[in-house]
Amino acid sequence: MRVLNLNPGNVNEFNNLMNNKKQKVICKVWAPWCGHCKELNKIWPFVENKIRKTKGDGLLVSIVETMIPNVNCLDSREVPGYPWIFSMKGGKKKEYNGSRDVDSLVKYIEKKMKCRTKTKRKRIRKKKKKTRARKSRARKRFLKQLRKLN
Repeated sequence: MRVLNLNPGNVNEFNNLMNNKKQKVICKVWAPWCGHCKELNKIWPFVENKIRKTKGDGLLVSIVETMIPNVNCLDSREVPGYPWIFSMKGGKKKEYNGSRDVDSLVKYIEKKMKCRTKTKRKRIRKKKKKTRARKSRARKRFLKQLRKLN
């Protein structure tokens, strides 16, 4: 998954990506003067590092307040407050209202992007192993009962 910190050098690239209606994006809109943003910016690098490791074609974007006029899909009048975290696909925005800790944010991003991380894959493998073991034990019990009947 791509992580992008929007600046004058890459804003055109971002606008071009947003022309693709299938592009999944998670945006963080923030202001340097905002106290809540300063707190979120302390943990945001950890979120970015975890998301970089995931596979997928999604985009995680950090947009500073001064860049909003240059972004085609945003209008400064629609920003409800700072920081504003939302997902976007096909021009439709859905605001994030959950907890602002690393694990909650990563879980939200993975869910919206429908991507699997290594840890998620490990959990799935463990579940499959448990299911196979459970089926095997059930089969053995069934065969044992069958032998008793014969």
